[in-house]
Amino acid sequence: MAGTEQFGIRATYSGGDGAVLAPYNDNVKYAYSASENTPAVLAVDLNGNDVSTMYSIYYLANISGNTEQSEYSTYITFTITGNF
Repeated sequence: MAGTEQFGIRATYSGGDGAVLAPYNDNVKYAYSASENTPAVLAVDLNGNDVSTMYSIYYLANISGNTEQSEYSTYITFTITGNF
């Protein structure tokens, strides 16, 4: 909605046998289900074989016209955990 501040991520994958998990796997909508204390799982490859999967991650940020003009920044950390 116009004037609403929001942030979201969606992702796609190609090749291999990995998968992007809901809510990040929607082709149109963006989501962000993590919090400061609760991480979110974005993608998986359950069989752990050596077939590469390429993930593409898209970000969306809307800033209200009423927000004070300035330079804003943040860090997003992606942690990849291998299960062998």
